[in-house]
Amino acid sequence: MHRPLCLFLFLAACNLNPKPVDDSAVTDDSGGGGGGGTMSIAEIRAGGAADGDLVTVKGVIVTSPITRDAEGFFVQDAEGGPRSGLYVWYQTGLDPFVVTQGDEVTITGTISEYYGWTELKITGPDVIKNTGTGTLPAAIDLGDGTGVNWDDYESTLVQISNQTVDSVNAYNTGKLSSGLNLDDGFTFLDYTCGGTFESLSGIIFYQYEEHSLNPRTLDDLGAYTEGPTSEGTVADVQQGNVCGMVELTGLVATTDSIPDEADGSVTFYAQDAGGGEYSGMPIYVKGDLTVHTGDVVNVVGSAGEFYDLTQLYLTDASGVTLTGTTAEPVAVTLTAAPADWEPYEGTLVTLQTVSATSDEDKYGQITTNYNLMLDDELYRYDAVNGDSWGSVTGVLTYAYGEWKLWPRSAADFVE
Repeated sequence: MHRPLCLFLFLAACNLNPKPVDDSAVTDDSGGGGGGGTMSIAEIRAGGAADGDLVTVKGVIVTSPITRDAEGFFVQDAEGGPRSGLYVWYQTGLDPFVVTQGDEVTITGTISEYYGWTELKITGPDVIKNTGTGTLPAAIDLGDGTGVNWDDYESTLVQISNQTVDSVNAYNTGKLSSGLNLDDGFTFLDYTCGGTFESLSGIIFYQYEEHSLNPRTLDDLGAYTEGPTSEGTVADVQQGNVCGMVELTGLVATTDSIPDEADGSVTFYAQDAGGGEYSGMPIYVKGDLTVHTGDVVNVVGSAGEFYDLTQLYLTDASGVTLTGTTAEPVAVTLTAAPADWEPYEGTLVTLQTVSATSDEDKYGQITTNYNLMLDDELYRYDAVNGDSWGSVTGVLTYAYGEWKLWPRSAADFVE
């Protein structure tokens, strides 16, 4: 959603039934609360109510489950059609059993234009009156989405067909061939760049000035075909020449495998033989695996961005083949800070004539004359402001908005 996702803990005493209200909580047709009165969603979306108006929508149909952030759900005029949907938002969070998809409800709330997204802001679940079970409006068939004005379908249940995933960002948001985003406002979606969907249904969100399609459950996904596996190099991946599943052969590991006990994964850095610009990247493996620096490996995984760091993601260790051979990783040697560190992301780098320009912070990091940090993520060193070395070697990575060099052992520090 457009507000930060959060975990919502429900008390055992929660009422697990839809929460009705007494009729006094609903404004009459005169708009007794000083706002727009009772009107259809289509009337609201046509300008019948302004930001801040108190309105009642009567006999509308719930078209979605509660969102993943537990802050809201969607309703639609029973007649359906363009501009018939509305997002109902409650900041404190809603019990997922407050409403059920297909419920007919009457709701009183305040119209809010939140960065261009029309919402019905409610004061609590007690302003939702469940009046029975209605007929869920059919998803509006928009073909392949060509030429669609998505504003007309904001908060509405739609279906599009024959979609290719052109890209996937670090937040698992895909860009579809229709130009629409594919997002996980209700349920996590598993897909990769290059994959194709026969059809997709869901609710149209508007956030960060972009529209996105959000399937309500996995049942909203039509037949999915994984994209083809491309053959390439790390440099191809780093420069955006491939997307989705890619096979990389003859990579040289530049670090040992780094286990993460929290999720049972391991990560190691590897690069194209010979090194050079754009040659390195982290390989994230969901599973147990032991790799040593210098191992030559072949990998098959999904290329993507994770918090602005390009990586290869493998669902299990079967995507890594240890060839049984080893090679000495080749580091790029730099004598001064480059204008842009991006070409060296994930690559083994040797910095010549390095000096510390700060003491270590609480995270084991020091700033340097190269305008990047040395970090003790892989090797615990001791350094103070003013220390200097003839050279320092490590893998260059990016985290928390900072470029960082990770030395791997004492041998990476040359006096």
